[in-house]
Amino acid sequence: MRTLPKLAGLLLTGLLLAMWMGTAARAAGPSDALHRAAKAGDVAALDAALAAGADVDARDARRGWTALMYAVDKGYVLAVEHLLGVGADLDVRARDGATALFIAALLGESGIVAQLLEAGADTSIQGAKGMSPLEVAQAQGHSKVTALFQDLIEFESKKCPAGSGGCWLEFTNKPGCHIWHGAPVDHEHELLSGGCTNGKAHGRVTERDSRGWTFEGSYVDGKRHGQSTVTGPHGRVSEGPYVDDKRHGQWTVRYGPDGGWWTSEGPYVDGKKQGQWTERLGYDNDGYVFEGPYVDGKKQGQWTERRSTNFGGGKIGHEFERGSYDVDGKKHGWWTQWTEGHFEKSCWRVKWTRGNRRGDGTIPQRC
Repeated sequence: MRTLPKLAGLLLTGLLLAMWMGTAARAAGPSDALHRAAKAGDVAALDAALAAGADVDARDARRGWTALMYAVDKGYVLAVEHLLGVGADLDVRARDGATALFIAALLGESGIVAQLLEAGADTSIQGAKGMSPLEVAQAQGHSKVTALFQDLIEFESKKCPAGSGGCWLEFTNKPGCHIWHGAPVDHEHELLSGGCTNGKAHGRVTERDSRGWTFEGSYVDGKRHGQSTVTGPHGRVSEGPYVDDKRHGQWTVRYGPDGGWWTSEGPYVDGKKQGQWTERLGYDNDGYVFEGPYVDGKKQGQWTERRSTNFGGGKIGHEFERGSYDVDGKKHGWWTQWTEGHFEKSCWRVKWTRGNRRGDGTIPQRC
C-alpha cells in the first residue's frame, strides 16, 4: 500500500511536467518558427512567424541568439535587411555578450557588417573574451571588415558638430564639388556624370557610392530635388521625387531577383512614410499584401494583411487579417482573421497588446 502515495506523486509530477512542457511549447512556438526562418533565410516565413505573434527580438534558450543573429550567422543579406526593416534591435547581446555586429565581424561578412554599421549598430559592445567587433575582425584576419571599421573611425572624426543636421560631402573624383548628406555615413561618393556650380552639384547628375548604390536625378545647390531613381544591391530600385534632399511625394520601392519580389508603394512627406501604402511580398496569387496608413514613418490605424497561396490548377486560397496598429507601429487590440478561396471557410478574432499576441487569444466567430 505504500506504493500508492509514491505512484500518486509520480503521476502528479508527470502531469505538472507535461503541463509545463505544453506551456513552454506554446510560448516558444512562434519564436522557434522565427528562428528557423532566419536560419533558412526565408523572408516569407519570417513574416508568417511575426504575424503569428513572434517577438522579433526573442532569444533562444541555448545561446540567447535572436533571429537577426541567425540570419547574420548564415550570411542571408535579404533576411538581415528585412529584419532590420521590421525593427529588430541591433544591439541585443547573446549569452556570451556577442551582438549581431560581433558575429558578422567574427565571420568576415563584410557586406552584412556594412549593413549593420549603416543601420547604426554599436561598435563598442564587447563580445567573447572582451573583444570588440573590430578587434575580433583583426584577430581573424578579415581585412575587408577591418577596413570598414577603420573607415568609420576616420569618418566619425570628421563628422559635423552635434545638432548640425548633416554634412557636405566631397566627391572623391571631383575635388571641390559637394553634395549634402542629411545623415553622414562611412562611405564615399563618386560623380559619374553631371556638373557642379559654386562648389555644389547642380542639374542632372549620376553618382555612385562605395557601397554600390547609384543615384540618377537632379541636384539643386547640392541637394537632391525632383524625380529620381536610386538602385542598389540585390536588385533594389527606388523611384520617386525628392524635395530639398528629402523624399516627398509618391514612391515605389522594389527589390529581389527580378526586381519585383518585394514592392512597396505610397507617399513620403518630409522624408517619412505618410498616408496609404501598399506593400507586396512575392506575387499577386502567391505571397503577401499589406495595405494601410503610415503616420510619421510608422504603421498606424487600420491595416489589412492578406496571404495568398497558389495550389495550382487555378486553385488559390486567401488568408486575411484586419486590425489596428498603435502609435508605436505595433499591433494592438482585436484583429479579425478569415479565409477565402481554396481554404475551408473560417473566421476568428485574435487579441494583440503592443505587438504581442495575448496567449491563444483566439475566438471563433461567424463568417
